[in-house]
Amino acid sequence: MYFIEKQEKYVVTRIKFFVFLCRFIELITINNINLWKKISLNIETSKHRNIETSKHRNIETSSRLSLISICLILFVLTIFNCKQDDIQDVDFNSIQNQKETINHFTIEDLPDIEHALNKIGSNTTGRLMTTTFGDLDLSDILQFVNVDGKESYSFRILNSNNSQSQTDFENLHLIKLPEDDGYLAYIIQWQPDPDWYIDNSYIFNIETFSGVMNRFDLDYNLLDSKEFIDGIDVDEQDDNNRTMDNGCDVLQYTVCVDTDDCSCTPDDCYEVIEITCSSGGGGDGGNTGDGNLPNEEGGTGSHVPGGSTPGGTNTGEFVPGGNGTVVAIPPKPSEVFNSFDGITLTLQQAVWVNKESNEEEVAQLLGFILEHCQSDVVTELTCGEAKEFDLLALEAMMNGGVVEFDELYISVNVPDDDYVYLGSKELIPNPLVLSNGDEITVTFGTTKDLINANQPVSIDLIDGIKFAIEEANSNLSSTDQITSIHIMATTNGHGSTGSSNHLKATAVDISRINDQKMIITGVNDQIIQLQTSMDNFSYVRENFGPYFKHKYSIETNTWNYNYNVSGHNDHIHFSVRR
Repeated sequence: MYFIEKQEKYVVTRIKFFVFLCRFIELITINNINLWKKISLNIETSKHRNIETSKHRNIETSSRLSLISICLILFVLTIFNCKQDDIQDVDFNSIQNQKETINHFTIEDLPDIEHALNKIGSNTTGRLMTTTFGDLDLSDILQFVNVDGKESYSFRILNSNNSQSQTDFENLHLIKLPEDDGYLAYIIQWQPDPDWYIDNSYIFNIETFSGVMNRFDLDYNLLDSKEFIDGIDVDEQDDNNRTMDNGCDVLQYTVCVDTDDCSCTPDDCYEVIEITCSSGGGGDGGNTGDGNLPNEEGGTGSHVPGGSTPGGTNTGEFVPGGNGTVVAIPPKPSEVFNSFDGITLTLQQAVWVNKESNEEEVAQLLGFILEHCQSDVVTELTCGEAKEFDLLALEAMMNGGVVEFDELYISVNVPDDDYVYLGSKELIPNPLVLSNGDEITVTFGTTKDLINANQPVSIDLIDGIKFAIEEANSNLSSTDQITSIHIMATTNGHGSTGSSNHLKATAVDISRINDQKMIITGVNDQIIQLQTSMDNFSYVRENFGPYFKHKYSIETNTWNYNYNVSGHNDHIHFSVRR
């Protein structure tokens, strides 16, 4: 492609010069013709005038024919010179190899690879192969071809037996050896630094990677281990950020390939790592190669015979010609979720979390569950509770809901009819003074729309809150009295359009009682009594919470005691209508 573009530019330059030269000759010719016209006009007799006019026409015609002939000759010379200068030096093989390529295959497309893998694993089920180090995903194999035509094949390892945490991942890499000598095989394990992963929204980027990269042979003998900080190997480096460690030269970078011929389509980018070892390098106990060949290059790992060649693998040895570039394949977000005990995403959930458009939300979900499931960290939720909340949050996000992770509050869209509230509105007072004189502390949260919940609402709603708390307290012991509530939403947090009663200023979401988050306390006596008392308020409309989900229709004077609405395990949604 580079050569073709260069040749096209060269031809265009010559054609431009040809056009300029023809235009110059044309101007000279026209000037001569105009001069002859002036001379002809000075001829005195009409006879001579007719004769000269005829001469003038002949001269003009002849001049234009000469001009065309000259231009044609110049054009032929221009094209001929272009061909002589350029085409004779064309090396079409070099043109084809000036680009790195990355291709996606399934195992059915690669019979030679399948034969080689049969020496590594067994029990292939569908597109999954069982090995001693985990399950190989054979549904999406990445082939990397460098500018020299050298091939490597990278596989995702699922359910790895050697991973230390849910964010670790491993890939099997096969590098095709010259002269059909099989493949050099090794496993690369990536251990991202948790803080780096959080800062990068759980997106793997090899050029900024912070963490540890371990390389193993197929028997899990450690070949080498490298620590990276912000994409830089902390070991000694040369001027190109390349690190020589045990004779192995490591270079990591990103390769982007065209998705199609349309420039409007984004390129697909892949994280790759190039490992080149010289003779004598590699892991402990490995074959160091021929000491008489100090410049011999290759790689360390396991030698896997190719095709139908008999024999098993030889591990931990130096293999000449085994240097190459491989593609790092990080796990899909759905695979990270499923790596936690007790979580198995549905197909719809897996598709949603793997979409790039949901990247920000997925990063929040993963960050939350990883924060609460670290063995050495104590948080307000157990790992089990965090996983339960995360799945609720995921379901809400898939349906357009908004999650406030710090508050453990999930905003769920609850549509109603087109009723319009026309009554008076007031701010909910703090403290809230009950009819018996008791004072209830009221605090307000701020949702992601940056609007605080302390907004004017229906007077009936304020009266309903007072009524329910006072009646609930009358049925609670002195030690369980409700003394404060936290309101996360009134007219905030539910968009600006729709039929939700929040937008009508007739609904409230209460997420804490006595400063205890409902998702943590679960259904307790305070929640039971508060929701029960809300049902007893004269103008109740909706009463959805951890205890039950009831809805009353004043229009038909009927109750629905099993209203079909999702969520509300983390707060009580209470609305009114007169």
